[in-house]
Amino acid sequence: MIRSCPPSTKGLLAAKVAQRGAMANLLQRSISRYGHCTFAIPEMIGSLNDLATWVDTGVKPAA
Repeated sequence: MIRSCPPSTKGLLAAKVAQRGAMANLLQRSISRYGHCTFAIPEMIGSLNDLATWVDTGVKPAA
């Protein structure tokens, strides 16, 4: 079981996306709690709402 993802993982993904010229399509958010996938329900709902708004309006939400 993975208990946490190192912060470097975020940078590795960003580097791969940047190599492909797709940074406009990447949004990364961090949660300051120990563990892997420790999102609270309101955080998940908020992120899904942000994604839907991004798709509908073309305006990228804040990280």
